[in-house]
Amino acid sequence: MDLLPTDPDAPIYTVDNLIHKKFLDNSNFCLCLQEYLKNSLSIEIAIIPQEPPRDWPKKKKQSLNYLIQLLGTYENREEMERIVSDFFKDLFTKIQCQTFSDDKVKKWLQHSFTRANNIKCIEEIINETSLNLFVVCEEDAQHSLRIHYVAKDLMNVPDSEELNKIIELKISQEVVEVLCSQEQSKTIMKESKTMIAKAEKKGNVSVFIDSIYSGSRRKSYNIILFGYHKLVNRLKNEFLNMIDRRSVVIFKLNLLDEFQIEFLLRECAEKLKQIVKTYKEFGVHFRLRRREFVAPQHLKDEIESCITQLLSSSTSKTFKSIPLSKDIADIAEKQLKNIARKCHCHIITESKYKFRSYTIPKGLSSNGHVLKSTMEQSEHFLSSPDVFNRLAVADGSIEIRTGDIARQDVDTIVIPVTFNGLREGVIERADAFNYEKNYTDETNIKFTETNGGKLNCKRILFSNWTPSKTMNDDDLRKSIKIFISKSIEHATKEKTQTSVAFAVPDSCSNEIILAREMIDTAKKQLESKNLQLKISFILLPEQRTLHSQCFAVIGTMQDIYAQFDWTNRVIKTTVIASHVGNLTKCQEKINSYLNQCTTSKKLTNSNSIFQHWDQYTINAFYKYCQDQCVLLQIDQKKQELELIGPVNNVIEASQRWSLLSDLMAEKFSRISSIECSSSVAMRTPRARSEAVIEAAKVYNIMISYCQEDIKQCQYLINRLTEEGFFVWAEPLIVEQPRDVSSQISKADCIILCVSENYCDSSSCEKEARYAFQTSKQVFPVKIQNHSLISWQREVFEERIFFQLFGSKNHFDLQFGKLLFEILRYTKPTYGSLLQQISGGQNKNADESRSFLTVEQRRSMHNHKIRTLTDIGRIGKKEMKTLVEQLQNVINDIDNTGSESNDQAESNNDNHIRYQNATGQLLV
Repeated sequence: MDLLPTDPDAPIYTVDNLIHKKFLDNSNFCLCLQEYLKNSLSIEIAIIPQEPPRDWPKKKKQSLNYLIQLLGTYENREEMERIVSDFFKDLFTKIQCQTFSDDKVKKWLQHSFTRANNIKCIEEIINETSLNLFVVCEEDAQHSLRIHYVAKDLMNVPDSEELNKIIELKISQEVVEVLCSQEQSKTIMKESKTMIAKAEKKGNVSVFIDSIYSGSRRKSYNIILFGYHKLVNRLKNEFLNMIDRRSVVIFKLNLLDEFQIEFLLRECAEKLKQIVKTYKEFGVHFRLRRREFVAPQHLKDEIESCITQLLSSSTSKTFKSIPLSKDIADIAEKQLKNIARKCHCHIITESKYKFRSYTIPKGLSSNGHVLKSTMEQSEHFLSSPDVFNRLAVADGSIEIRTGDIARQDVDTIVIPVTFNGLREGVIERADAFNYEKNYTDETNIKFTETNGGKLNCKRILFSNWTPSKTMNDDDLRKSIKIFISKSIEHATKEKTQTSVAFAVPDSCSNEIILAREMIDTAKKQLESKNLQLKISFILLPEQRTLHSQCFAVIGTMQDIYAQFDWTNRVIKTTVIASHVGNLTKCQEKINSYLNQCTTSKKLTNSNSIFQHWDQYTINAFYKYCQDQCVLLQIDQKKQELELIGPVNNVIEASQRWSLLSDLMAEKFSRISSIECSSSVAMRTPRARSEAVIEAAKVYNIMISYCQEDIKQCQYLINRLTEEGFFVWAEPLIVEQPRDVSSQISKADCIILCVSENYCDSSSCEKEARYAFQTSKQVFPVKIQNHSLISWQREVFEERIFFQLFGSKNHFDLQFGKLLFEILRYTKPTYGSLLQQISGGQNKNADESRSFLTVEQRRSMHNHKIRTLTDIGRIGKKEMKTLVEQLQNVINDIDNTGSESNDQAESNNDNHIRYQNATGQLLV
């Protein structure tokens, strides 16, 4: 039990120094004094705060003095009091002082609103963590810190080293920045104050909230943490975690389409409000029109899961489309989304691609005239990367393709020396190589092997081989064989290699030998070594001649002409709706649309599906179908052709096939009849020439059109001329009468090019009426889309028109129908006979031409001029021929002076009319 003072009103010592009193404010310091006096001097004391007067202000309570009193009774009380008094005087003289004025400490004390708390916190931390010191802290000048300290053993001089370590290492200050909305700030501030109160209650830490900015929507403030470093770091993490939980971020809902947004707004409004209410304290809210929501980072997945769950409550249906060509599938996918949106449904599409090759059959070798446009379409088709030729050999194959060697997905590509920069381009696109290996042997053909770099292939073989232009044919064959065989040998050193692609050189002088030897050598390698290897020869689009030679070589080894790749796309569709009715309606519309996207139609011919077709026409037809997204599948017997594609395109393709089949049959029949007659009637040059002269006395076709329509009609005239017809075509000049009875009488058939201009011309009206009064076959042709008016209704009533306007495909189809009808009513002209003569008996062509009339020679000369003008230049050889022909015409004119003037004038007029129609000018 504590002893009470014998005389409380008589203190033996009074402590009135401010620093000394602050030491005595520390209960541990007081206890240490009491224990020291009791243990060392057997004196017990009481340290009692002086009672303030009744009128003393409460705020000055800390400045009250401390009284030291003796406890118990002592024989020599005065001596004891003196000893205690001297003890305290000596003790207070041992108090040391040190000032800290470094930047770190000044930063702690720079703010007036945190200075007092921070000084108190420093004092508490040192007193609790120090093993040897009691301290009292106060502010010095200019935000410096002054620390008074005394040793805990009381009698020794204190050491400041421990004090320096505590200030340097165990006290820290951190600032946590907070930026939030006004709504969030209330929640964050409330939780922050709770955390601060809890932390300060434990001591050794001081926390202050400093408001920096406060706007209508946003608020910014700092949380200043000061104290014992471990507590400060822990408290900082707690605040950051709290802020992270409370701070919101804008998250985008880009994967939601318009339907899903509408579904959430319309069908899930109440459930969305419930989600917002549940997470109200975290500031969660939705902005669905902007496709976004606001939430803390840690709630992102949870909120997205809630949205997904709302969407999953809708009804869904999944089904697959039929295979569609890639281009059609791209259009169909967009249309499916439009259908779903109109039906208030959401649609999710997923595509799967299927690749397959189909055959192109062989056609007849061309005996007659092939149109330039048909040949161009055929060349464009064959130069496509999708068209190739494949020859199966043993367990391997040989392919001829047009394309880019650097894009070949094979094990090895072989690059010989070329002159088009191919080698450099491959190196640049490969970017970097991991290794290089060089090979050479007695053949002096060197190979450099590298990895494929960024290309699709695994390895690249660069070679120094190139077909020399100075080699004779035998040396060239030998060189090609060695290069191909050595390349295959290097490419198949590893048994895992299954494919190799060659870049075909562009510098060979004899491409026939190159094509033959490449394919033959590759074939022998596959057969002799029984390799399971695909060998590809990759040509550039400009290597058309070599491409044709390669196709011809492979064509002699198999029954098909070529093959083509076709890519189909199957769309997996998932439709989501909030109501079953919308889902059913959407599914019906989608099925209806998909059924219209594609259809199939089978065409049959018991003899051959492409009977009488030449190869150019077959290729051009395949090109047309490819452009129209129509797939052609021919059966093994070549008697059935299936067309697969968009409904309208399949119908047009089938019409085109039927028309071309009829045209090819008709042309074949005409050529056969010409060959038959020529074999009998044209056994001598004289007989052939007489037949030509007889045929040249008439026109195949007489065309009637208005002068204002010459641009529209010229294309028709050119097409008929290309088909080998002799066309008389002089435009009718408005209101200028003319007599065309002689031209009509010479023509097999008549074409009337009807237009608004034609209707407005009285001369055209007379000519049209006269044409229908003759026994000639008349073909009305519309060259513009207009309704029949005035006299046209009477003249053309119930007549079938050929619509030669609109798109090129429509024109071609209508022209084909017109052409078929023309072939039925025309006889072979001298143009057809000359084609026959020049095709089989070129050596007698000049002799045949010598029997032609002046007008016939002029017409042929004009045709030659037009052809060369279309090309854009006249070469020396052609120029020489034209000059000779022109001289013959002049000589013939001189020789015809004895003929009657009327006949000469008639011939000259006819000649001038034809020149005007073709747009040519002759002297």
